[in-house]
Amino acid sequence: MAAMFAVLLESAVNKWKTLPDTVTDLRGRTVIVTGSNVGLGLEAAKRFYAMNPARLILAVRTLSKGEDAKRVILEGGKKVGPHGDVTGETNIEVWALDLSSFESVRKFAKKCEEELERIDILLENAAVQTGDWSVTNDGCELV
Repeated sequence: MAAMFAVLLESAVNKWKTLPDTVTDLRGRTVIVTGSNVGLGLEAAKRFYAMNPARLILAVRTLSKGEDAKRVILEGGKKVGPHGDVTGETNIEVWALDLSSFESVRKFAKKCEEELERIDILLENAAVQTGDWSVTNDGCELV
């Protein structure tokens, strides 16, 4: 019983602790974030943008929603760099990627091969939540 109380007490105390901000210089780097038009993906894209990558690619199913996310990121415009550092210019691009379609994944991969010298960070955040069991056009299960 005492151990359970200790765990609950520690949990309550840690609940209000703030995690430290990570500030890393990503100049010259290419970052791709899937599912970056809403939620955690958008928040991650904002944080990456603040760290000055050369290219930030928002990989989204719906291009118009990706453009809206790009606008939100640019309007926030907060750039953070190490002390005394100059913040750089980040090229934000919106690319189509529907992970439930093999054809879309192939097109995205081909575009990466053709247009990117390298990928430094890939944050695979995209997800779909449906209430019903279904399959994609390629026959894969969606849950």
